[in-house]
Amino acid sequence: MAEKHNFATVVGYNQEQTKYNQITNTFRKLISPDIQNPDAAEDPSLHTVSRNAYTLAGRALFGRVSYNFAEKYFVESNLRYDGSAKFTEKDRFVTFPSFSAGWRISQENFMAGTKSWLNELKLRGSWGKLGNQPSSIYPYQATMNTGKAPYLINGQQIVYIDPPGLVSPYLTFEKARTWNVGFDGTFLKNRLDVTFEYYNRKTTDILTDGSASFPTTLGTAAPLENSGILETKGFELSFLWKQTINADLRYRVGLNLSDYLTKVQHYAANTSMMITNSSGREVMYDGKTIGEIWGYRTGGILQESDFAGRNPSNGNWIYNGAYQGTLYPGYIWYQDLGGPEGIPDGKIDAGLNTLANPGDRVVIGNSTPRYRFGITGNVQYKHFDLDFLFQGVLKRDIWAGLSSYWGGGAGSKWMYERSWTPDRTDAAFPMYGSSVNVQDRYLINGAYLRLKQAVLGYTLPQEMTKRFGVERLRFTLAGYNIFELTKIPTIFDVDQISADYPQKRSIAFGAQIVF
Repeated sequence: MAEKHNFATVVGYNQEQTKYNQITNTFRKLISPDIQNPDAAEDPSLHTVSRNAYTLAGRALFGRVSYNFAEKYFVESNLRYDGSAKFTEKDRFVTFPSFSAGWRISQENFMAGTKSWLNELKLRGSWGKLGNQPSSIYPYQATMNTGKAPYLINGQQIVYIDPPGLVSPYLTFEKARTWNVGFDGTFLKNRLDVTFEYYNRKTTDILTDGSASFPTTLGTAAPLENSGILETKGFELSFLWKQTINADLRYRVGLNLSDYLTKVQHYAANTSMMITNSSGREVMYDGKTIGEIWGYRTGGILQESDFAGRNPSNGNWIYNGAYQGTLYPGYIWYQDLGGPEGIPDGKIDAGLNTLANPGDRVVIGNSTPRYRFGITGNVQYKHFDLDFLFQGVLKRDIWAGLSSYWGGGAGSKWMYERSWTPDRTDAAFPMYGSSVNVQDRYLINGAYLRLKQAVLGYTLPQEMTKRFGVERLRFTLAGYNIFELTKIPTIFDVDQISADYPQKRSIAFGAQIVF
């Protein structure tokens, strides 16, 4: 009976320290560029010296205890005690525990009747907590920078010292608690593998700037704070089917699907429930779904007939905050959804920029990629083999607010050919280069299916290659980003909606020789 009990334990200690020191010397007006000597200068007083130095340190004590009985019941416990020099002494060390358990239910006697179709089934679950640190070096210290002013007083440049920035004296680790349940199964004489996992992650003490808590007249950067609670729910599902037909043909096909959605349960730094901060960047607020896209409802494209009897220089008959300036035929107009009471108020604006008074803006979509999937496959027939990978997203909204897309600078031919002109008043897009705000009409459906990779190979028979002293000779033809099924404009790469990442496809031919 004792041999059925299996214990394992691990105890460890980790300590890290990083010291960085950089000194930069700048020499100006050297007599000769070939003489790199600070004395060989017309005016040595112009030389400058700058220094950058910091020290980072971390320490951790960790341990693990695991137990299983008869390779049927599994329990494991982990404990970490982490410390970081990025926090004050009183908030420097935090304990992070985790637990997991598994049950190979297929090994139970009452499952004996399933052996004809069930090879393996394991139920599992876990709970654990981990911590994250800020990327900044000294986030809890109010540092000051020095420099020389760009003007002279009594013929001398004045050295200045910046006032210290704002810091929070209560910074500590960002904490992520996660629990999950799932199963791993093998069916039909080991031909089908299925894995499923559902998880729930709650992140507390979120490390974020507190810009929503301070007025625009603050005069300095908002401090980093532990503020708010995020909750993420998601799942991962995968299938793998593998089969050997005969000695010449075998194949395997896999499918994986995952999804998640994150919501803000609480964000203490935004008590006024602002939608964007003073820089126009969206911020978190209680109840927010991460990835929300706020925008206007599109009314259409202005035509010349819309200006009959109106002064085109007075844009306030359609716009108040969304667009200020002269309107022209070919410009977009937006729907007047009204003020806080929902009654049209004759103007288009962002209201008070709060959840209670967003003006004419509403949530028009979500940029989070939903239902990501991948399809992998391998087919081998005699001396031929084929590997392929499809990937894609089933649901996603994209707002492409790039000047390279809309025009106004280095625009695109794709957009120019689809933009409004006096001779093309039924065009899908407004006048090329006109001001365009975030709106529902021009949200891009970001769903796609892409053949990411396909590799076709052929291996010459050994009885042929050995005549030339070659053990193995294999030729391959590979293609990458071969094609997509999508509504995303072809000027964008479906994975990177950016002007910096244009669509790219490639084909490669190769050979592998083993002597």
